[in-house]
Amino acid sequence: MNDSPSEITFVTSEVVANALDVPIDELPPIRESVDTEALANVFHSSSQDQGAATIVSFSYAGTRVSIVEDGTVFVRPLNQ
Repeated sequence: MNDSPSEITFVTSEVVANALDVPIDELPPIRESVDTEALANVFHSSSQDQGAATIVSFSYAGTRVSIVEDGTVFVRPLNQ
């Protein structure tokens, strides 16, 4: 995954929409749940540091989203 805010936002929203089986345009703006600039900066910084793996988790649209530095996005319902 590219570490630009727009790419991270789109990919994350797309994965959540697929997990919830709803159109992407029915989701709330992701920026209401997470600072997308800060998120991009975390992954940009981690790509330059070969240390520990970076994982960021946050709540969004009734789900728990976890993004791994390699671009993998995990989504699970909050009620689990």
